[in-house]
Amino acid sequence: MYDGIEKIMEKIDFSKVQSNGKGVVPVVVQRRTPKEITEFFLADEDMLRMALEDEKVPVTVRGELMPYGSEIEEVYLDCDNDSVLLVSNWTGLTSTKFSGTGMTMDRNYVRVNAGNLVAVTRFRTAEYLRKDECIEQLVPVVTVEYDTGNLLMVAFSNREALRKTAKSGMATYWSRSREEIWEKGKESGNSQVLMDMSMKRDNTGLLYRVVQLGKDGACHLPDRYSCFDNGRVL
Repeated sequence: MYDGIEKIMEKIDFSKVQSNGKGVVPVVVQRRTPKEITEFFLADEDMLRMALEDEKVPVTVRGELMPYGSEIEEVYLDCDNDSVLLVSNWTGLTSTKFSGTGMTMDRNYVRVNAGNLVAVTRFRTAEYLRKDECIEQLVPVVTVEYDTGNLLMVAFSNREALRKTAKSGMATYWSRSREEIWEKGKESGNSQVLMDMSMKRDNTGLLYRVVQLGKDGACHLPDRYSCFDNGRVL
């Protein structure tokens, strides 16, 4: 794997989002069988290079990420080269950092609790630097297909986008390119109906499980249903 690492690192765009003063990208870990999102974190260049060189998914040991996790079998980049998917060989019975926090999107329930959903996230995981150098506080969102478990996309949300998602039941994000609230598929018809929402146990990310509508899928590119389709680099 080592020979291809530098080529991968050159492709990845670390400039869009910062955390603790460093450029970072979202990294999603998915075990192959059964298909499940097992981990999610924001990685700077050094952290991601360490994981790829050691061929191990980083795990938190006494507050520090260390390469002691499961083996990395495949690596994918999304269509914009600013999110990374690591496919691992984890075989444990329970591995996901999102388990036990699911919130079923019953319309009455989420309307009552929308404010609490916003409060719990704390929006402390990432900051998006806009052209005017103002800072938008964001929380990363991992979006998977409800019936298949396939990773569709990684995006970001802010307080207003999360409130709209909870109220309407339609996945809504913060668009970094347009710098505005963005309901997925409102214009294209490729909407996402939110079936349930989970929060990472340390409150640093959200997991959406959605029913993907429309003929073109989640990605804006015509040859991809998921933003990670055709994106394998290792």
